[in-house]
Amino acid sequence: MVPVNDPLFAQQWGLQLIRAPDAWETTRGSPDVVVAVIEKGIDVGHPDLAGQFLPGWDLWDDDDSVDDTSKPRRHKDSTDHGTHISGIIAARADNGIGTAGVAPECRILPVRVNTYHDGELARGIRFAVDNGARVINLSDVGYMYNIKHGLPTIYSAWTPPHSEELWEACLYAQQNDVLIINATGGNQAHNVAKYPALCPGVVNVASADKSGRMADFSDYGDLTEVAAPSGWRGYDLASDPSRRILPLAEEDVMAATLGAHPQQEYGVLSTISGEHGGYVEWSGGCMAIGHVSGLAALVWSRHPGLTAEEVRMVIRNTARQPAGGSGWNPFMGHGLIDAHVAVSVDRVECALEMAAVEVSELDREVGRVQVTLSNRGVLDAHNVAVMVFDGPLDEGGGVQLGHALVPKVIGREEAVCEVPFRIPEGKDSLVVVCDPRSQLSEQQRQQGMLFLQTEVRLALGAAV
Repeated sequence: MVPVNDPLFAQQWGLQLIRAPDAWETTRGSPDVVVAVIEKGIDVGHPDLAGQFLPGWDLWDDDDSVDDTSKPRRHKDSTDHGTHISGIIAARADNGIGTAGVAPECRILPVRVNTYHDGELARGIRFAVDNGARVINLSDVGYMYNIKHGLPTIYSAWTPPHSEELWEACLYAQQNDVLIINATGGNQAHNVAKYPALCPGVVNVASADKSGRMADFSDYGDLTEVAAPSGWRGYDLASDPSRRILPLAEEDVMAATLGAHPQQEYGVLSTISGEHGGYVEWSGGCMAIGHVSGLAALVWSRHPGLTAEEVRMVIRNTARQPAGGSGWNPFMGHGLIDAHVAVSVDRVECALEMAAVEVSELDREVGRVQVTLSNRGVLDAHNVAVMVFDGPLDEGGGVQLGHALVPKVIGREEAVCEVPFRIPEGKDSLVVVCDPRSQLSEQQRQQGMLFLQTEVRLALGAAV
């Protein structure tokens, strides 16, 4: 772990949880990687953020006053929330004051908008894309379309109102290889979603507590991709079951994922405007978004040639589930982000192998092969062809007996497929071939990696 001299660093449990200090042994970020923070305002003069900001813009007033406090954000100063998120992402490290950010060597593009107005938020996204941002942090957003049109502020993920402007702006970011980080929902502990969670190219983040499990206020659902540090609010879920709307089949998953109940609430320590004390602990999904935005910046600093989708896969496929779990669930997505593992990936590629092959005879003419594909790489493999032949491809074989297409093998996970085939006469073995060529990196191609093939016997239940 890289030591830092920031006096409040020991209180930053979120950095320890995602192993950011270990990641800093590889990279602390690059000033060439820019994270746009789209908020109602940011205190660009905060001493712990000195030198971290690029010239930004206030789309609310159409000037450069991103720290304008004339339009208050509810009970907080309009700059406090954006300053807090900016500190989580890129507060300076080793400057002898305050806190450290996840990516302390990266830069922030401050963009001030009315985040509850879908059209203005869309303009902010386009401004960020056009002015060099690789990552866009959308934290204080989500109800703009509803309030504008007088609709309920909480609604089902499956029937949301549609904002064409916001959808097109997110699509514009995706087409320009910019990654947008957003919360799955708000802080209602419900199966809900809000724009722009449903827009293209958006990474949706759930909230985690100090134990790395789901926070009690975290929203969840099919859109959840990963989780990150957010805090705890002490909701009494037992006496207020309305906060959990779950299919019964998911209760056990939630019980294994939800953190223990502490005696008091706590949050993530970060920067706020100097007139309000300079630092504060806040809890909420917005804090989770800041951690993931910082990690995206670290990954891009480590591998500047990656696409936005590849950065997304690195973050997602290096996440870890609590209590040794695996796979995906609607509460934590693929798990808590792990900065150390994410930036330690040397070769960003997919690496397929046939982990298991089993053939069984269905009748005299038709058989079935069950193939387990293991992806040891960090990138997903898509549309992988699995075929059955009557002999080795390099020994005069090559008559195809059956085939199947595997839509996706997620990085560092497995997928199982079944291939029906015609049983050839006079044969007691056949060859199963996986064709991963479309998934190979240039380095893998140069090494001559083409097909994966395994010979199996035509015996009932025979395993290789």
